[in-house]
Amino acid sequence: MGDFNTKWNEYEFLDAPHWRHDIFNYFKKHFIKESTSVFCDDISDMYTYIPNNPNHSHNKIDYIWYNIDLMLSTMDSKPQDVQPVIKTDHRMITLDLFMDDVIINKNNTQKC
Repeated sequence: MGDFNTKWNEYEFLDAPHWRHDIFNYFKKHFIKESTSVFCDDISDMYTYIPNNPNHSHNKIDYIWYNIDLMLSTMDSKPQDVQPVIKTDHRMITLDLFMDDVIINKNNTQKC
């Protein structure tokens, strides 16, 4: 996860070659998906960066990437507004997981 300062949609839709997109090539090759694109219906609400300059547009430059195993344990993922609690020009991305799939049952663990 992180602030990649590069845009997935430039890589995915425009196929613009750039060294910044090398990590996206790795993710695509290893079936690693971006969480909000799976769960968010409204593409216009997927932005995570809110520029201070009103002449600049909102962008999505923050991501949570996950593999198929974690995807199967996920309930939801979406950008959340955190202003005014946290002063930032970004929105926070949440990933909601099914607890039963994440917490290991103590009875199934072996003692060494």
